[in-house]
Amino acid sequence: GDDDNDNNVGGECPSCDCDCIMADFENLQNNLDSCLATHRELDNTIQKHKDEVATLSSTYEVKSKEEQQKWDQEKKELHILINDLQRTIDTKTENEAKLKNVQA
Repeated sequence: GDDDNDNNVGGECPSCDCDCIMADFENLQNNLDSCLATHRELDNTIQKHKDEVATLSSTYEVKSKEEQQKWDQEKKELHILINDLQRTIDTKTENEAKLKNVQA
């Protein structure tokens, strides 16, 4: 399995060859450093995305609240218009009825 790979690290060096072992160790250290750097970059990218999402969310909330208020206002104005129209129609109907009575 994967364990074989771990045992192979440094396996190229005779156990007494300090230079070789140190070079291997340095290699591993460099790999680790670069992995950590990549990890940090990814963390930063993730954080940036999270911030963007948060900003977008709050922008969307504000916008949708504004829209909602706009629609509510328009609905109110429409209701007022409808009521006015209804009154006008009622008045007209009453007047027509009165006229008919007069004509009769």
